[in-house]
Amino acid sequence: MKTLLKLCLVAALTLAVPGCALFRSGGVMDAIANVLTYAEDADQRLTQIETTVNIYFMQKPDPELQRQIGLALSKARSAISIALKTAKGAEELAEDDLAAAFRDFRAAYRDLMALLEDSGFLGADGTFGAAEGKPSVAGVGIPMAMSTGSDK
Repeated sequence: MKTLLKLCLVAALTLAVPGCALFRSGGVMDAIANVLTYAEDADQRLTQIETTVNIYFMQKPDPELQRQIGLALSKARSAISIALKTAKGAEELAEDDLAAAFRDFRAAYRDLMALLEDSGFLGADGTFGAAEGKPSVAGVGIPMAMSTGSDK
């Protein structure tokens, strides 16, 4: 993921052409910087979740639940990668494009949170500890990309 972020940063620097569509006040560069920031934030939060559940599974293996959580994490990471590729190929990037780029991530993250809640890693309200002696992932927080737009 870090290599992909570096490639996107290089791409962002090569796209700094005067006259690009404005994203707030700084044009495509600010938009791509936002995508990179949101992607890195999301990846860090996914890594925190993965680390927490992996520590638990080392002590109490559950192959089926491990597989389900692994697939949900992979789906969320894949959506981040697609958002980065969308930004990398953009000559113009508006706020709506940023929201659309992370639409799949938001859906995948909500699915992951539902799975974690159902399996006892996350309290029902999303803020309190876990059930059955499982470590809580509630302290991970909400990725910035979750606030990039509506999914209507």
